This record gives sequence, structure tokens and C-alpha cells, in this order.
Amino acid sequence: MVAAINTYILYSPLEKDRTARVEAMRQQFKQFTISESIYPSNTHIPFLKAIIEKSKERTGQALMATEVACLLGHRRILRQIVKAATNNEEHFLVLESDSKILDFSLLKTYFEPISKQYDFFFWGAWEGNAKVKRSKGHLIEGKYTIGEPLLHTIYCTYGYSLNKPTAQYLLKQSAKISTPFDIFKQFVDPSEIRLGTITKEIITTWDEGSYIRNDKFWKRSKKSIFIFFLNIKNSIQAYFS
Repeated sequence: MVAAINTYILYSPLEKDRTARVEAMRQQFKQFTISESIYPSNTHIPFLKAIIEKSKERTGQALMATEVACLLGHRRILRQIVKAATNNEEHFLVLESDSKILDFSLLKTYFEPISKQYDFFFWGAWEGNAKVKRSKGHLIEGKYTIGEPLLHTIYCTYGYSLNKPTAQYLLKQSAKISTPFDIFKQFVDPSEIRLGTITKEIITTWDEGSYIRNDKFWKRSKKSIFIFFLNIKNSIQAYFS
């Protein structure tokens, strides 16, 4: 089964442990473009130190070099999408080297219909913790909810699709590097962009750790407890939204 979905993926040959999975994903899409990931240890990033210092000046917290590289990698893909698009409606799927497609058949079936409803759609976000507003959601396939999310629950960049105007919008919004690219509440105004997501996730990540944020075990444990209680709060907010 091959999908006629124009797909981009961030991947570097340095990520040898992910090569086989990326090649497997390549076989699933007719149009599959690899955009090479940027690694500060191997690729010179002009003015990196100044960029990091400026991010701290703007937000009070300095970006890591790997976060700057991730942002620049996604901005490169956005520019490629702007160049490749032949109209303002076509959606492009963006993946990362650790993306894991859980239901390829559903992705293939619903990609085009969903593209007509939203400008910017997340096929998975925040490791399954994204929340859809109850008043804006509808059920498909008996178990998946599609709709407008609570913006602050949209986090991570391992599976999203967007059209040309949204790519242009994100390039403009992220031009001043200050926060990680996947903190979308800093970039996106739902009154300007039709934002959507799906729960349960169709695209997630392999449980193998991040090349960007290398959290220690005790930090991950603390984070899990925090997310548990935050999920309760967000679920209540989504129910009354």
C-alpha cells in the first residue's frame, strides 16, 4: 500500500540506528523527500552562540544548540514546501526520523479530507496528551476524535501536515529564534490558522529517547508525574471548551 502524500522527513545518515525505519517509511509514500537533520557537532551553524544568547534575552531561558538545529531543520522543510507547492490547498506531511506510523491505512484514507478542513493538522502530538475541545470535535472510525485542540497541548513535531500559506506563516512567526519550534503556542494564532489534531494518535514516536533533549531518568520520572496531573486539568478544560 503506497500513499500519494507529498512527504518530507528530517533525517541524517548519522542516525544509523534509525536508517532501516526511515527506509521502511520511504516505501510507503510515492513522494518522499529527505531533508538532512542539522547536528551542531558536525555542521557549523553561523552565529550559534549569539542566537542562544538572544533566545535567553528574549525568554529568560537559553535554547540548547540542538533545539536551534531542530528549528532550523524544520524551517528548511517549510521553505521547501513553499517552493514545491502548486496551490494553496495541498497538504504536505512532515515527519522526523523517530516517527512511528500507527495506522497507515487511516492516514492514507483521511489525509485528503482532513487537508480540506484544516491548514495545520497534527497526526500526533505531545506523546498522546493533546486534547480536543469537546465543542469542536467529532468522532471517526468509532474511536478517533478529530477537531480543534487546546493550543497549549500541541507540542512535538513528529507528525504534522500543512499547506503552503501555513508554511509561509510559520516561517514568518519563527523568524526571531527565541523558543523551541515545537512550542506552537508561541507561534500559532488559532484565529488566523485552522488548527486541528486527532486523538488517539495516528503518528507517534519510537520509545527510544531524544537526540534533542537527553533527559535523565529522574527528570523523566518527575515529568511523568507532572504530565499526569496536567492531563487531568487539560481534560477538564477541553470538556468545557
